[in-house]
Amino acid sequence: DVALEDLLPGDVVEVVPGAAFPTDGVVLNGEAAVDESALTGESRPVVKIPGSTIAGGTCSIDGILRVRVTMRAADSAAARIEAMIDGARRERSAAERLADRVTSMLVPVVLVVALAAGAWWTFRVGIDRGVLVAVAVLVVACPCALGIATPVVVAAGLASAVRRGVVVRSAALLERAANAARVVFDKTGTLTESVPHLVEIRLAAQAHLDERELLGLLATLERDVAHPLARAILAAASGRGIVAGSATEVRIVPGRGVRGTVDGRALFVGRSDDADTLRALGVREDDEGLVAVVLAGERPLAALRFAEKARAGAAEAVAELGALGVSVSVLSGDRSLAAISPAIVPAGAVALGLAPEDKVARLRDLRAARVRADDAILMVGDGINDTPALAAADLGIAVAGATDLARLTADVVVLGGGLAGVPWLVAHARRVRRVARQNLAWAFGYNAVAVVLAATGALTPLVAALAMLTSSLAVVANARRLGGAGTHPAATPAATLPALEPVFPVRA
Repeated sequence: DVALEDLLPGDVVEVVPGAAFPTDGVVLNGEAAVDESALTGESRPVVKIPGSTIAGGTCSIDGILRVRVTMRAADSAAARIEAMIDGARRERSAAERLADRVTSMLVPVVLVVALAAGAWWTFRVGIDRGVLVAVAVLVVACPCALGIATPVVVAAGLASAVRRGVVVRSAALLERAANAARVVFDKTGTLTESVPHLVEIRLAAQAHLDERELLGLLATLERDVAHPLARAILAAASGRGIVAGSATEVRIVPGRGVRGTVDGRALFVGRSDDADTLRALGVREDDEGLVAVVLAGERPLAALRFAEKARAGAAEAVAELGALGVSVSVLSGDRSLAAISPAIVPAGAVALGLAPEDKVARLRDLRAARVRADDAILMVGDGINDTPALAAADLGIAVAGATDLARLTADVVVLGGGLAGVPWLVAHARRVRRVARQNLAWAFGYNAVAVVLAATGALTPLVAALAMLTSSLAVVANARRLGGAGTHPAATPAATLPALEPVFPVRA
């Protein structure tokens, strides 16, 4: 084992099944299916053979590969994505710049009014009266309701969101969620589930067994295999109450499938390029989804078709966003939209086959075309390939099950409840904004009256202190209403939330 930064071009590393490639390289020997979905968005594993290029951050599924390093980790594909993230992070919104200017003006205005009123009363009556009036102005406005009207509401809104499993990094980001005009979804692993589903079994005429018997054999063969298709077979068997047995001589054929012996039968399940086998099982080139064949020795038993499945609640989440007046688009590195029906997202709002930098470019185009300057473009994703887009959007949201890098990059992490947390966040942020505006209206009215009364000498410092306290309690009481407002469909009690340190680690 060596430190990642010590890897140099020309070094050779060995990557075992289930492990990630540390940096970019070229395969020297071995064969394996590689999961590139987190980096490219393509859901199908890609077979790598000697001479194939490897991108750092992708993962070997079923084989051992020896890879010659071609780039230092700092120059790898993953590092380039991180640089894109940093560049997007440095962009500041107009709302942030405006908030900075307003905040910088608040205290000087109060000081000027206090000094002016004190000087006027000193000139007219005397220094004792002037000091009392100046103190009354300062007390009645500081700590003023205007200063805490928004922060106390946002703090309550953030706390309420955490109790419901939606973690928002900062107050400014919650405000952006309230301005959501469009939500852009990744597809693979976000709108769809990360593990494919077994959707069809085509038994050969000479199979001499039914689907349940075949699933029992396959579940036994695949019981200890970590491949996504193996998990899909096991899930299908479990759904029918089938218990996997024990297989012998199980061997993974890198990039092809699995061989083994079950109840005396030599079985193979995986990919086949034999035209006669495919023809015997009725497999066509235009079949949608992933197709695997099952062989008993050399005899075809069945063809299995796997397909992505829309994530539970995807249609409802999109519909709720529409009801909130928010448009929905899909930007995906995958090239298939089979799992997402036009009823969920219209085909015209979908772009496929996009590289990470393409997603960033599309998001910037959407931001440039927005109707109002404060309209926010939200990006929802889960993989490494989504991280530049999460950073480039006005608000990046990582859903449950997202990669560590996606969670670290995102402005918001939905810890539970699936996609239902996305429309809930928008609705909740708008409630927070509404309560904040109520507080601001009260605070402006209070200050307009109270500061004028204090400046005219109508309030003593004691009365000013009581007025200040009452106004501050009023805005706090109004903010507390957010604690029980808008229950998340899958509300997560605070006591059961996972620790937040891995999501947003403290950096020195």
